[in-house]
Amino acid sequence: MKEMTIGEKAKAYDEAKARMSRAFNTNRCTIGFMNEIFPELKESEDERIRKDCIKYLDWEYQHCSFNEDKMKIEKCITWLEKQGEQKSTDKTEPKFKIGDWIVNNKDGKFFEVSKVRENSYRIINQEREVFNIHIDVVENDYHKFTVEDAKHGDILTAEVKRSELDYYTDYTSYEEITFVYIKSLEDNDNIHCCCYLDNTTNSLFLSQEKISKCFIRNIKPATKEQYNKLYTKLSTCKFKYDSKNNKLTKLK
Repeated sequence: MKEMTIGEKAKAYDEAKARMSRAFNTNRCTIGFMNEIFPELKESEDERIRKDCIKYLDWEYQHCSFNEDKMKIEKCITWLEKQGEQKSTDKTEPKFKIGDWIVNNKDGKFFEVSKVRENSYRIINQEREVFNIHIDVVENDYHKFTVEDAKHGDILTAEVKRSELDYYTDYTSYEEITFVYIKSLEDNDNIHCCCYLDNTTNSLFLSQEKISKCFIRNIKPATKEQYNKLYTKLSTCKFKYDSKNNKLTKLK
């Protein structure tokens, strides 16, 4: 919408006061009448159609089985969203960004933010199911994941300083691992795990480890693919995770 001059704003203000006065005198001062008092705020028919198209395409995307068609739908949604973009200096930034892992406050389930839209977030659970949820719902009912949200036996990934994985090196680079998390209420300085998979070397380490929080970063829930990769490696080595006793057991 074109920015109004000071004179136009003053005129619109006086006209709005007159319309408000008539509304009170005729008992027509209702929420629905606000559009008549402030016509500048009334949403255009084109804007309503644009938003309805986005909602319809969102529904189509969630029920589409073909990747090629999904890509086409995604492009249509992106184009429609750009038509409604109106940048302003006081616009509130989204609470979460693409790539963040968030936690549902009610059931504790984990989701990854895959897209941030004008009025919604697209989030994906660990089974890679996709959900489109209104931005207000997500920002009120979810919080950003921290390791404190994890439970005994959860499969997590993290970046760990190479020297922590191999005590005979002084490498300063960080490597990604997938691990079975052990929650320790007594030790707040370290991250505990009963085994981990070094994703760089594809090597499985079966001993219990504790890693200083000073040398570990970007801790987040594992994806379905990472989860399966760790458990396939455990099975190949004839081990399984005993969640009841929180330890590895040897398969016969």
